[in-house]
Amino acid sequence: MNNIVKNNKIRIKHITYVLISLSFIIQSCSNGSSPIQPQPPKDPRTYTWTADTLYLVGNAQTLMRRIWGSSPKDVYAVGWADRNGPMWHYDGNKWTFVKLNPLDGGLVSGFIGLWSIYGFSANDIYAVGQNSDHSSAMIHFDGSNWKRVSLPSVGGLLTSIYGTSSNSVWAGGVNTLYHFNGTKWQRDSVLVSIPLNSFFQFTSFAKYNTGLYAVGFTIINNGLSENHYFFKQINSNFSAIDSAINTARSDYGLVLWGSPEGNLYGGDIGISKYNGSTWTNILQANNPIIDIYGTSDNNIFVTGNRVVYHYNGKDWKDITGKLSNNRTSLYTGVWTNGTEAFIVEQPLTGWPQKTVIWHGK
Repeated sequence: MNNIVKNNKIRIKHITYVLISLSFIIQSCSNGSSPIQPQPPKDPRTYTWTADTLYLVGNAQTLMRRIWGSSPKDVYAVGWADRNGPMWHYDGNKWTFVKLNPLDGGLVSGFIGLWSIYGFSANDIYAVGQNSDHSSAMIHFDGSNWKRVSLPSVGGLLTSIYGTSSNSVWAGGVNTLYHFNGTKWQRDSVLVSIPLNSFFQFTSFAKYNTGLYAVGFTIINNGLSENHYFFKQINSNFSAIDSAINTARSDYGLVLWGSPEGNLYGGDIGISKYNGSTWTNILQANNPIIDIYGTSDNNIFVTGNRVVYHYNGKDWKDITGKLSNNRTSLYTGVWTNGTEAFIVEQPLTGWPQKTVIWHGK
């Protein structure tokens, strides 16, 4: 009997709590209150920019080139350091150099310089570059450690890496092209006629609609000019569908970016947009473009020699003055998630040479 009474009291208390909760909800609704709505993203042109300098004592050069992040609290910058520090990581509070070398506690033996980085998640990231003998170097992060990737044959310096998924990754560079099929890396052919005493170099990959495209160049005329190539993946091979000598300047240039909406952009002395058959110039610049990245056709950052641009889908704006306004710098890389942005600056003056990372939000 006592247990029955006790259980009834518990039920009465529970019902009373539910009724009070319902009364509170009804009262809130009757007062016209509503759930807090998420705020729209801040206009990137109104970002407040702060600067962090990357430098290790004893280095003559700490020059980062490219940048990629899984989130604004997990960002990597890669490049060149004459002694140590070719990779740095931002955790949302500060930048620290990544301890790759075994002497620092890492697992990547030997010298390594890094040119490009690309990932699919915080636990699946690739970076590529060169060893001390300028041969291909590739490392992978599995969420715990950076380790060297065993490549099937010795290739040249790798300058670009990109993937449509973690099961289809491409890495290209000097006379070299590799592909990962989800199981293993394989060496692929470079289908370009390379002049005697010259070389070919892949510089960028990007997805456009359902296809994969690439750009690169070879030195011609005894080093006096370059021949730029625009490739499309056809039957698993990258076939050149256009080429241009740089004295006339190619529309696609040496860097590509594909938007989530399915558009393709190329950077040279300006920015052009591809419609599947022709290129249309949408920005005329005075200096070479080095990197393109964005979150949509209405939010694109472009970095280059002495300049940074932003595109909002309607017009281009030179935002260099929002940063350092240093017209003697190279702005070599950019990454954004739509709410924050990171831009890599290499000042061309001063010694030792250091890297500045601009963080806008």
